[in-house]
Amino acid sequence: MITAAQWIPVERVDSQIEWFYNELGIDDEYFEQESAHVISNHIASLYAAKVASVAREGTREEIGLDAEAKDHAIYVDTSERGRPWSRSGGRRYEQRLEEKYLDGSTANKRFRVEAYCSPTNLTGYPPLDPSKVPIMRCYFVYECRFAEPNPSPVETDLARISDRMFLAKTTKNTMDIYRNIIDEAVSRAGPVIKVFDSNVGASSEREKRLVVAFRQRTAPGMFSALSDLYHYYDVICPRKYLDNFSNGITVLSMYLKAATDSKRAPGVKPQSIEQSIQQISKEISLLYCIPRNKFQSLFASGRLSLEETIYAHCVWIFVQHFVNRLGNSFQSRPFIKMGVLMSFRSRI
Repeated sequence: MITAAQWIPVERVDSQIEWFYNELGIDDEYFEQESAHVISNHIASLYAAKVASVAREGTREEIGLDAEAKDHAIYVDTSERGRPWSRSGGRRYEQRLEEKYLDGSTANKRFRVEAYCSPTNLTGYPPLDPSKVPIMRCYFVYECRFAEPNPSPVETDLARISDRMFLAKTTKNTMDIYRNIIDEAVSRAGPVIKVFDSNVGASSEREKRLVVAFRQRTAPGMFSALSDLYHYYDVICPRKYLDNFSNGITVLSMYLKAATDSKRAPGVKPQSIEQSIQQISKEISLLYCIPRNKFQSLFASGRLSLEETIYAHCVWIFVQHFVNRLGNSFQSRPFIKMGVLMSFRSRI
């Protein structure tokens, strides 16, 4: 199909297919869900994006692909090695998919997300600077097909509340983890947070699995905010999964390991992966309360910690409410207004 379309030179077709199948870390589910026509279009689109990237002299290699439908979506993006927040003004696919498919989904239409991140060579030629090899991020969104679409909110039987594909492909270990964490999540209002050792990946890389469960639509923006949190502590996430269950519980599973080639956020001291995960686990509860605050960009850029941004957000709300309570007479006396604001500013 790719050869017939004639968008990719014949001598490059096999190498592009090999790169797409084996180097992006894409899970088998994508190839099971998508048709051959869609896959061939995605390969051709990525090739075109790579050609455009090479043609832009003086810029780094980068590509972007987004394909959205009512029941599924795919997003592919690249970023430089180093600070993940350097692309905070870029395509922002994580925020886009959570607004469209996660936070905006109706009660009877939920989605699951699989995300993969890995370094990749876009051009196929040896890079002049190995540190400049871009990081490829792939996001796959699928509509859930539940065995039991309308169970009780306290139902915990995974055979009834899970997505059919989740049941078909999930390992026994993951099933046990999810079963226990959902049992706790249905009986509390806040998030349930668990950390496990991961035996997946190279033995030389210490990897932890962080699992968070909470009620759906109780924390809009949580998916992308968690990315800002672990990036702040110089932790990377090669893969993460968000699964929605028909009883109203969301479970987010992230595989985390220490970054070896990126700069730490200003003011963050070097620490072990255990220390980083422990701190992340503590701050998830705080993040759950206010996943989107007025100073989120400063947190994403690493200029402020999560505690600092939440404190600043609360002060901002307090000042706004205090000022608004003074009535119409306050609006007619600008010199008083200026004095109050200057007083608050000096105290803050």
